Amino acid sequence: EEGWLNQHIFKVEEDKKLINHRYLFYFVKRSIDLFKKDTHGSTMKHITKGNFDRIKIPLPLSNGNPDLKEQERIVNILEKAEKLKERGKNGERLLDEYLNYTKGSRTRKDKKLISNLQKIILFNLKKIILYAPELLLKYS
Repeated sequence: EEGWLNQHIFKVEEDKKLINHRYLFYFVKRSIDLFKKDTHGSTMKHITKGNFDRIKIPLPLSNGNPDLKEQERIVNILEKAEKLKERGKNGERLLDEYLNYTKGSRTRKDKKLISNLQKIILFNLKKIILYAPELLLKYS
């Protein structure tokens, strides 16, 4: 692949024998706080390749070797969680639209139903948001 790099841009390539590409993607996506402590710059934060390379990525092991099947299983769970989170956001948006549409004509029963739906949506979103990042950190 062609590209231009400078001192602030570097390409990250995984060793496919050690780590699943999507597992690496989710680790980086969920671990931004790990990277922040090694950044510099006031307006636009930068991390050097050396600092990036020193970050330890927790890998599930099998017989002392990286377990690519387990990484794939974790990725599948995280992708399902992402889809559920997105569906939850869509459900919340639809509920908001319904609430705005029926604002003036709600009965007591409607209000109770709406309240229960909001609680279910928020509970499920919190569960997904809290649980998904832990899957990647489980093996550290």
